[in-house]
Amino acid sequence: MSFLDQLRASTPGVSAPPAEAPPAPASTEADRPPLSPSDPLPAYPFCIRSRILDGAEVWIVPDGWTEPVEGPAYTHAEVAALARQKPDLEALRAIHQVKLTVDGEVLR
Repeated sequence: MSFLDQLRASTPGVSAPPAEAPPAPASTEADRPPLSPSDPLPAYPFCIRSRILDGAEVWIVPDGWTEPVEGPAYTHAEVAALARQKPDLEALRAIHQVKLTVDGEVLR
């Protein structure tokens, strides 16, 4: 299973988007269907609790997003790059730790 598939599989639902973004499809996390690997990523930031990162909250944001979010953020391009690279679990955790430490971007 690719990183993107694992990320999507560990997504219980999307968090509420900012006020200017379109509303989430359902009102509560329990009502939201999980993303499937074939779904495109939404055009607004959303937060997941990643099982592969031991329950860490991770934000997925559109490319070019400049507004702050409440935790580490991965752009759509970074998610796609990680999906192409298919890092093993230890490498993925190391990448996430660096992201937390330097609040930087994943190299493509």
